[in-house]
Amino acid sequence: MKTVRNLQYFWHNMRSHYYTVIAEDCLDKDMKKQLVEKADSHRLEAIQCRTKIQDLTC
Repeated sequence: MKTVRNLQYFWHNMRSHYYTVIAEDCLDKDMKKQLVEKADSHRLEAIQCRTKIQDLTC
């Protein structure tokens, strides 16, 4: 179970960084807003996964 959580954390963390980098170079304001929202969503999911990983180790 811990391996699955680690993979989920890694996935959401990488997607968050991916969308953030793309948003930095995006010129379209609407598209940039959507990309930032996706990045924030993945960042929050990564935080939740990290919390669940810590709960499993306690």
